[in-house]
Amino acid sequence: RKFFENTYNDIEMACDGRLDYIGPGNSGFIHIRSNCKTKVYMETLIYYIGLVIAGRSDQRVWNMFLTSYDFRQMLFEMAPPDMFVGGDSWGNGKKKGDKLSDHIWFLHASWTSDHTEKITKFKQLDAWFFNETCKFYKDGITPKHKDPPYYTPIKERTWTWPEKDGKVWWKTRGQSLYYEKDKK
Repeated sequence: RKFFENTYNDIEMACDGRLDYIGPGNSGFIHIRSNCKTKVYMETLIYYIGLVIAGRSDQRVWNMFLTSYDFRQMLFEMAPPDMFVGGDSWGNGKKKGDKLSDHIWFLHASWTSDHTEKITKFKQLDAWFFNETCKFYKDGITPKHKDPPYYTPIKERTWTWPEKDGKVWWKTRGQSLYYEKDKK
């Protein structure tokens, strides 16, 4: 919880790696500060729960309301994607040169077509712990899944994050101005 104690943001979400109507926030990880604004926001989400059920995605609804005029006074920020890592950053052999930082706080195996792919993605990073070493593990309880098709052993990983001279696309407009001011 220390990461969020020095921020004044009402809502912080992990980055989804997209800037369309579904993103940019990933609803796999959301930090919500309890205050009057966020209580009204959550009541609104509950009122419109039918949108989530009909659209089969809560992420679209979260982002729709976060960018709406009615909630313009809420302070919303994207959590740094090098610390709060979404599935768009690695996985399933679809991305070249998977890069992750050495100071990850949270991994979300998103960008999968089903729950078994999540197991594969976590195994790619040696972050799957529901195995023989877990006291709750029973043989056959884990769904059938593929072994990781694209895996770089830990000793061979030469990841750098963020990229040098890379554009800070994951920040909101105000944050981008702050983070990119030194590059101009």
